[in-house]
Amino acid sequence: MHDHTRLEVWRRANDFSAAVHLAARKATWRDAPGLKPQLLRAVASIPANIAEGAAHSSNQQFAHFTTISIGSINEAETHLRLVRALGLFAAEVIESLLDELTQLRRMLFALRKHLQG
Repeated sequence: MHDHTRLEVWRRANDFSAAVHLAARKATWRDAPGLKPQLLRAVASIPANIAEGAAHSSNQQFAHFTTISIGSINEAETHLRLVRALGLFAAEVIESLLDELTQLRRMLFALRKHLQG
């Protein structure tokens, strides 16, 4: 078992999720009402799966949950690219969020590799 709150990747993923939630408050979703809940669920699941995986007793199980978090990153990236195409967030906000997603993905790949030994 690991303390997920001590993991830098969890802290950054949690901060990322909060940043997306705050940006989403400012957007007008009339043209894509179903997109907002999908995006918010995807970004919330990134740190949630890291936390859930850290609670398991084996590194193999934890690695499995890092894979799920990576999948959520890919889903969130897809939603954010659609948000960008629809002009729902400011361009600099989108670019910053996409850059952070790239960093989170790299961190999770490294964590998964470490856990798999």
